Amino acid sequence: MLKTVFISLGCLSSLFFFNHCANTTPVVAPQPNLNMVKESRHSLEKLGVGYSLYLRKCSECHEHKIPGMYPTLERHQLVTGMAHNAGLSTEEESAVQAYLEAISER
Repeated sequence: MLKTVFISLGCLSSLFFFNHCANTTPVVAPQPNLNMVKESRHSLEKLGVGYSLYLRKCSECHEHKIPGMYPTLERHQLVTGMAHNAGLSTEEESAVQAYLEAISER
């Protein structure tokens, strides 16, 4: 009886998981472009480094989030804390911050 309950719960949780994943639209991180450079006043190189780090480091533990969901101060504090956890240098953290600011201004 107990085995049947566990199998049933496992099947139900699998269905929920796959249904949830199938109904979510992945967030695509936009690649840096000249409009972002113009609006953010950061170089394309810095935004490119931030973009690369965002894809590589942030997605190791997190799904991509839309930065506009967070107020600027809160986002800055989150990235500062996470940069430490990810082992980013000060320059790398600055590049990620610049990239997130640039895509938030879109």
